[in-house]
Amino acid sequence: VLGVFGVCVDGRKEILYSNGNLKKISSDGNNIKVIYYNGDVKETKDDSERYYFAKNKTYHTTYNTGLEIIEFPK
Repeated sequence: VLGVFGVCVDGRKEILYSNGNLKKISSDGNNIKVIYYNGDVKETKDDSERYYFAKNKTYHTTYNTGLEIIEFPK
């Protein structure tokens, strides 16, 4: 891993990569959030993955059932 790895007091883990990306992992490992250097954000939970595209302010959510939802800004 090319970056800095840390464990918080409550068990959460954070990895700061050399390219500026930051990965946050919950203490139980069920929730993972990646904050990319360009402002995009990917959140993975038990039943879904949600990706935020910062440039166009759009969310793309994919559920384990196969359902996909795309949300565009107003």
